[in-house]
Amino acid sequence: MDYRSIRVTVDSGLGRITLCEAERGNPIDEVFAAELRDVAERFYRNPDVRAILIDAEGKRFSVGGDLKRLARDRAALPSFVSRMLKDLCHGIELFAKGDAPLVACVHGATAGGSVGLVSGCDIICAAPEASFVSAFSSIGLCADSGGSFYVTRRVGVVAAKQFFLLGEAWDAETARRHGLVDKVFPADELAASAEEIARKLAAGPTLGLGETRRLIDASWNNSLSQQLALEAAAIGRLITTEDAWDGISALVEKRRPAFRGQ
Repeated sequence: MDYRSIRVTVDSGLGRITLCEAERGNPIDEVFAAELRDVAERFYRNPDVRAILIDAEGKRFSVGGDLKRLARDRAALPSFVSRMLKDLCHGIELFAKGDAPLVACVHGATAGGSVGLVSGCDIICAAPEASFVSAFSSIGLCADSGGSFYVTRRVGVVAAKQFFLLGEAWDAETARRHGLVDKVFPADELAASAEEIARKLAAGPTLGLGETRRLIDASWNNSLSQQLALEAAAIGRLITTEDAWDGISALVEKRRPAFRGQ
């Protein structure tokens, strides 16, 4: 897969998306949005992608929106932003709907829309030097890229409002304390540690992991009765899979299961 703003590989069940415009700060622009949508569609249709790792090159993870691009033509700005967000949001939705868990590996500054992109990952790993910056209020905009949805679910309403309304910047430890970051690793161990987590997920029972992540997301809007019904339906689907049979058999036979995502 050849892209301009990202580099994409698939290896042993792990799909890796690397933001690769380091000289520009890995911005979110129309090219990135279209390419993210395309790779999300490809991964969504590809059963060989059983986990996804998102990382970045350069000193920063992402500066967020490309403000120079946004400032180019005021008259064209509304239609341009609408098209860009349509692609970006479609890609984010597909990542949420799929079975493959997402792991983020954040090593530097993450600002604006890239905070939303990262917060939608299931496991967020960061270096101590990483930072998460809500830049929207400083330019008269609001959260996008799923930030108001995912950040709020991770940190709670009170902290989310402070983060976005006050334009706060959180270092890795503050983000971990609030719940925006799951694990903090030393900078020289971050990449390997995040990949280890992603590969563990890629070797897991993909269909079961997918049902689990969707059940958890759905739980926010359901009653107990509705959630129990969803769980029962999911178990009904999973009990027929090869992975469930091998997992049950392996436990009885006291051996390690060999999940294949089937």
